Amino acid sequence: MHDGPQRQPHDHSAHGHSAHGHSAPADTAVTRPDAVTPIASDRILLAEDNPVNQKVATAMLEHLGFCVDVVDNGVEAVIAATMVPYRAILMDCQIPALNGYEATIEIRNTWGASRSSPIIAVTSSVTETDQKRGRAAGMDGFLAKPLSLESLSAGMARWAPDPSRPAPSVFPAETSPAGNDSLADAIDPDRPALDSEVVGRLERLGAAAGEDLMGQLTALFLTDADTQIDALRDAFARDDGPALMSLAHTMCGASANLGAAELARLCARLATDGAVGGVEDVNALLRSLEAELDRVRCALMSPAASRMPTLLP
Repeated sequence: MHDGPQRQPHDHSAHGHSAHGHSAPADTAVTRPDAVTPIASDRILLAEDNPVNQKVATAMLEHLGFCVDVVDNGVEAVIAATMVPYRAILMDCQIPALNGYEATIEIRNTWGASRSSPIIAVTSSVTETDQKRGRAAGMDGFLAKPLSLESLSAGMARWAPDPSRPAPSVFPAETSPAGNDSLADAIDPDRPALDSEVVGRLERLGAAAGEDLMGQLTALFLTDADTQIDALRDAFARDDGPALMSLAHTMCGASANLGAAELARLCARLATDGAVGGVEDVNALLRSLEAELDRVRCALMSPAASRMPTLLP
């Protein structure tokens, strides 16, 4: 194994103990949660600051056969990338300290012509403007949030290919996936708090690794969500539009990863309108967000069988 950076990022090995304390079985392909073929094992750097997003992406990457190091800001990403020859770097565009674009520029400048590991943006916004900015910074590709096992597998095969496997002939993730465009639609109060298909995929992914992934994600999400709500209220009180939008953007991604679609929609609206809407509009969005979070909390904390009976055979 390659020598790690001086300040080691969290090591999520697919064949050993991860920073979250679980141990994945040596051969997860036997109980694959979905029809995605694992690819050859290698080391990936994941730059992502949200703990739920970290956990979901790590579980998917480990399932595909990768070892994963996790850093939660752009400065650590630059340090890690200069110390370890990663097969690929997955770079969230909104990480703190240095954002994903700035970190990519620093990494490319440090590498010079000596290395060409692919840097793949992972973002909820994959507009033409975002792609131009990413390419100018030195990014090689774009994956839209929330990630799926299929899109992640296809992205790795395209930008960090295993020579023994052909690249996929079609890769549709360079445009926003179906569903992302609806994040700003009118809120449907009758929609379930959790999407059973998303929860089902997470349950199967956890079962394949021999761990309670959904339980771990629930604890991470609810702990972080309470902190995020407090921070959103504080940013609103300070009239700090950029901070409000950034916090809402982060919470949107974590909500979508758990299948909390209505909560994700509210967060997306706040991320879009937080700096331009009137005070009453933003305050109303915050109240709705808090109410929806309570609904999601109840759904997440209910017994799995009663919460999602469709998960049972």
